[in-house]
Parts: sequence; C-alpha cells; structure tokens
Amino acid sequence: MTRVSVLRDVTIILPFFQIWSGGSRMDSADYVGINDDELPPEVAASRGAKKLIDPSVLRPLSRYRGKAERICASAGVRFLNGWAVPNGDVKTTVKKLEAVIGEFDADLARFFDDYETLVDEWVNHLAQDRPDFAAKINEARIPRGRVEMRFGRSLSVFRVSGSDQDQADTMSGARDSLREQVLNSVWAEFGMVAEKLRFVPNGFFKVSIRAKFRRISDRLTRFGFCDETGMFRRFIAALEPFQNGQGTIVEAEYQALRNLFSNVVDPVSLEDAIVAASPALVSGPAWVPATLDLPAPPVASFEAAAEPETPAEPDASLEVAVTPDAPVIPDVPERAEAPVPPATPELAPPPDPMPDLPTAVRAPVTVLAETPVPQPAPRTETPVPVPAAMPRRRVVSSLNW
Repeated sequence: MTRVSVLRDVTIILPFFQIWSGGSRMDSADYVGINDDELPPEVAASRGAKKLIDPSVLRPLSRYRGKAERICASAGVRFLNGWAVPNGDVKTTVKKLEAVIGEFDADLARFFDDYETLVDEWVNHLAQDRPDFAAKINEARIPRGRVEMRFGRSLSVFRVSGSDQDQADTMSGARDSLREQVLNSVWAEFGMVAEKLRFVPNGFFKVSIRAKFRRISDRLTRFGFCDETGMFRRFIAALEPFQNGQGTIVEAEYQALRNLFSNVVDPVSLEDAIVAASPALVSGPAWVPATLDLPAPPVASFEAAAEPETPAEPDASLEVAVTPDAPVIPDVPERAEAPVPPATPELAPPPDPMPDLPTAVRAPVTVLAETPVPQPAPRTETPVPVPAAMPRRRVVSSLNW
C-alpha cells in the first residue's frame, strides 16, 4: 500500500451551511452624541454591529450545521477541510445529510415568509426602551432579496487522488495524516475513560460504557485500511472482552481494564499501551480483528514439523526437565499418513539413500515457580527410530504466553 493509495478507500464529504448573522456594521451616525473624531479609526478597530432582527429566530437555522457535522463525525473523520468517510458508509451518510438539507430548506422558507413581520416585532421590542435606536434599526432594514443572498447550503461528495504533476510528492503523508485523525477521534471518546482509570483505583463504569467501546471498535474496523502497524486491531481485541460483557464494569473487570490503560494520557501513550499489552498478532490484513494475546500461564503445545534434509544429532534440549511437582507430559503419537499408491516402473523414482534419523519424543517445558527450585539432572531418553515406511518427522514445542 502506498501512502497515496489509501485515499482510494475514502470519499470526502463536505456539507456547507451559510447563515446570516442578522446584523450589519455600525457607522459613526449610529453613535448619538459622540463626534466622529472621538471614535477609534476603522483601520484600527471595529465599531461593532447592530442587530437587525431577534437573534433567537436565527438560532434554529444555525443548528443544522452542527447536526450535519455530527452525522459526518459518526461515519468519518476530519480530513482535507471535509470529512473522510469509508466508501462503504458514503451512501448512508449522504442520505442522512440530504434529509437534513431538506429540513433546513423548509425552515428557511418559513423564515422568509415571516421575515418582514419578524423585523417589525424586533423594532417594536427595542422601541420600548430605546426608541431613538429602534428608529436607526428600522432605517437599516435589509430587503428580503438581499437577505436571501446571505443564506446558502451545499453538499459536495468527491474523491482525492495523487497527480503525476506533483513533483514534490505533497500527498505522501496522506495515510499518516488520516491515521492520526482516526486516533484523535477515538481519543475524543476514550479520553475520559482513561482519565478515570488513572485517578480512581477502585471505581466502576455504567453498562453504557460497553456501547462506547463498541463504537470505538467499529470506527477502528472501518478505518483499518489506513493502519499498517496492526495497532487498530490490537485495540479492538483489547476492548472485545469488555464490550461483550454484561452489566456494570466493576471489581475484577474494572481492575483488568485499569491494568491496560491506567497510564494512558494522550493518543501517543494509548498506542504505546496497546502495543505493550499485545506484542504479537496473528498474521493477516491489518484491518482484520485479531485475538489479543494477554499474559497467561504457560501452556505447552505440540505440533509436528518436517525433518530437515541433512542428518542431525538428537538434541538434548528436547527433553523434559522433571521436578517433583511438575506433571508428566504424555508422549504425542505420530499422525498416520495416508498410503501412497505405488508408481509405475517407468515413473518410479530411485530409492532414497538417506538414512533414517532418530526422533526425540519429549518437548522442553519450563516450570515457573515463585522461588527457585533445584532441578535434578536431565533424564536422557533412548532415541526411538522412525520406521522406514513413514516420513521422517520430529516433535517440536512452542509456548503460548
């Protein structure tokens, strides 16, 4: 994945709402009893603005901008002066925004129908206390046609890609910038959780916190394409036990959450905590959720591996160090291979002259104890030869921590 190719996975959505402020600039004639030379020069300071209409009637129209931004924030993140939304969520997001624009247009039409009446009511209200200034407001009344030009709305949906004319490679940081915005949006929700975990050793979280964890996991999953480090899926795996639980997060579950995130103070330390809690991940695409490998008691597991082509001496380290308290691990039987049909005389390969190799039958197990325990001398097992008819295999072990 190149740094610019990540832009193919997102669409930029830009909702725009222009709302009239409801006022106009004041000039020297608006200041009664004050000479023009007593006012500050306009090049140095503004002389203020006068309200030509009640600000409360414009407030409902101003809320549509925030409503549109919340819709975009639920699906995407701030990017390139707009909102970067994963391609799979674009249709749903655009449909919601079009509904908001329809509501805005309906309210704006009602506002213009009542515009003259609203201005008259505002002038009459001011005339009760300041009739002199109410007259100035009435004189500064703006015709409806000009007011209509001060409102506007639009919705832009477009894609961004690199250009072969970009000699300076200005879009090389697009992926890193998008990833940073995703982490910042996650921190906006998770920051308060981390603060409580840091300062409250024995607290609790209401059951609603599990829904917040699910929202965070969903966002990280949808934007997994911009994270090649695997940190997003590590975070998803870390939150999975808590978001799928039941009831209030308290006592042992709260302490488990605190052990993970009690030292988190910002997005950078959040990333460090996730990496420290899950140093190993299953292989696969970075945006596929994986299981978090948290510390756990060692468990021995065995699997068969193909024998190397060159002969090797039996390795004494493949024997079990037995202590009085250690359980005896049973031998693992060899897996039977399916019979191979004999080849025709013309195609039969020459016999393999390589000698059979002995196979160790035990795997190393490290016994953990709080205090050192003297280990007896290792017991030597007699190598068991592998029958000639079976493939040469040896037993190896791995410890899953």
